[in-house]
Amino acid sequence: MSKKPRISFREEVIARFRFLVDELGASEQAVGDRRIPCVRYDGEGFGYFVVMEERSVVVSVVLPTSENSSYVAADLHEVVNAAALAPRQSVLVSAGTSHALLRSLDSQAGWVRVVHPLVVGAGGVALLRRARG
Repeated sequence: MSKKPRISFREEVIARFRFLVDELGASEQAVGDRRIPCVRYDGEGFGYFVVMEERSVVVSVVLPTSENSSYVAADLHEVVNAAALAPRQSVLVSAGTSHALLRSLDSQAGWVRVVHPLVVGAGGVALLRRARG
């Protein structure tokens, strides 16, 4: 009886979010540790963190503000909701199984493609602030 190979969170994130590097020129960096793995993407005027927390995957969107070199951040599912694109539960976050993790990464990569033009546009900082409540 053969075991299924374990999937690598970082490798799966890098594969699914590669468009941030290839199409948007972001840099990619694995950060975090074995307990809380994270892949960070930094681009011109934007950033994304893809983090595995317990049994869920969270993508955070980070934007610089014009105020004292500070930043504003919000979770992707809240940004989708604040932009009135879909209810927050439309962004899959479950990572309780390998299959759920892969589905969540696919879902979130798709939503990043949708919201990216909104968050880097003129109203991006205001959108993230609305998303934070």
